[in-house]
Amino acid sequence: MRSLNALVEERKPWELAKDDSRAAELDRALYELADGLRAVAVALASYLPETTPRILEALKQPEDLGWEEVASGKAVGVEGIEPAVPLFPRVDAPSAAA
Repeated sequence: MRSLNALVEERKPWELAKDDSRAAELDRALYELADGLRAVAVALASYLPETTPRILEALKQPEDLGWEEVASGKAVGVEGIEPAVPLFPRVDAPSAAA
């Protein structure tokens, strides 16, 4: 996951999206991020059996959980990935009484 965070910081997709001449670069960065998330989801399937299918569905990826899928470049290219419902409910820590 650290490498995916570093990729976001390095590529800055929010900046690429502002420049139409960099559309191909933005597409590549978003593909790499989706591909990384897909691979992580597959790798965690044994630990998150209910969550992994939801991640793959949100990314519009097939639910193939074989270990050979935990590799780069296996994501199916898609368009129109929409914001997903949060996978885990937010838990707010109780505030300390003053």
